[in-house]
Amino acid sequence: MIFYIEIGVSFDATLEKEKSKNFNIQQNAIALLFGRFLEPYQNGLNKIRIELSDVLKNPIISGPDKYNPFAIIDWPFNFREYFELSRYERRKYINETLHQAMQAMCNELNYDFQPFQRAYEKVKELDYQNAYIHGKLKTAPDRKHKAGVHIRVEEEHAIISALVQDSEGNETTRIEILRTLPHYMFIYKFIHQTKWLNKEHFQISDKSGQVVFTVNVPEEKTRMELLPKTMELPELVKEVAIAVADETGML
Repeated sequence: MIFYIEIGVSFDATLEKEKSKNFNIQQNAIALLFGRFLEPYQNGLNKIRIELSDVLKNPIISGPDKYNPFAIIDWPFNFREYFELSRYERRKYINETLHQAMQAMCNELNYDFQPFQRAYEKVKELDYQNAYIHGKLKTAPDRKHKAGVHIRVEEEHAIISALVQDSEGNETTRIEILRTLPHYMFIYKFIHQTKWLNKEHFQISDKSGQVVFTVNVPEEKTRMELLPKTMELPELVKEVAIAVADETGML
């Protein structure tokens, strides 16, 4: 289970609507990376919501209770300073913000800070690059290749690709199948199951088996098929369209 950390602009922030929308999308590149290195936490805590505000003077922290299953942190944030930074420096800025907010939360709610410290250091070790193989690679029937799902989370979008390696673990092919919003609800929507159909074709599908990507490894081509089972084809097409973003990451 992944530990989810979500960051968003607080309703009382002075940031204009378009910048607020952009920020909420962009910060996921680091927030998701930070969260990947955390396991389900003590006292049932496995999600933290951070609301950033440029009018708040002091942090406000509340922990899980019977009405709210996750921690909420209202945190002061300088949006003007953030938007003046380069993309790389913005990623560092978000990581530092997470580090400070997690430390304050642990002090306030008496949690162990070390898991968060390790996640913070791991993000720096990876030079703020959020790219990884999701799950395990699967071996082709002829055992000459392995394949799986590669995910790269950028500010504008998450790029989901089929990754193919030779028998020695060297990457031979990476075929992009989808770009979607950089948020876990969109990223993991279409990559529930993977399997080799034969030695040349690798398949990736959603949980229902209605959205299927088939990669032709030798030709480095992919196709998407919609196979309606529980909903009509127009409904399925609409659902895919909602989840998939364009090049700017905006729907």
